Amino acid sequence: MYLQYLNDYTSEDLRNLKDDMLYLQWKQFSASGDEDADYVFGRLSPEIQVDLNKSIESDGAETSNQAVMTEEEKVWEQRMVELDQSFEDSQVLYDDAQAEMQKGEEANDWGDRFTFSTVLFTVVLFLAGISTTTEKVIIKTIYTGGAFILFVLLTS
Repeated sequence: MYLQYLNDYTSEDLRNLKDDMLYLQWKQFSASGDEDADYVFGRLSPEIQVDLNKSIESDGAETSNQAVMTEEEKVWEQRMVELDQSFEDSQVLYDDAQAEMQKGEEANDWGDRFTFSTVLFTVVLFLAGISTTTEKVIIKTIYTGGAFILFVLLTS
């Protein structure tokens, strides 16, 4: 139930934000006489469309709400400017983070190679150490030869 509540709450906030943005766009298009005003008006929620149609039909309500709407528009325009600036800032931070991630991946690659080489050098030391414990010359030669070949490959 809690997740359902959060989902409904978030969906309602997103719907309200979408309607506010569409309303501002519609007001701008209507004021400039743009032909896209009808399209944007059709994208608004049905409840808001009904309320706007009622306020448009009654001229007195439109003029009395004009000052309030203008103040609302200023607040929303300021919010949109802040949102645009936030997006620009986040893009710069994202680019910086990508560059740092690239450096980190390169450092990780170097670290992986270093770890692999230390493991192989450990194998060289193991083979050299094992060769000292056996008494048969052929086995000593195989262990020592393997250690030597691996050592040469690692150092080249």
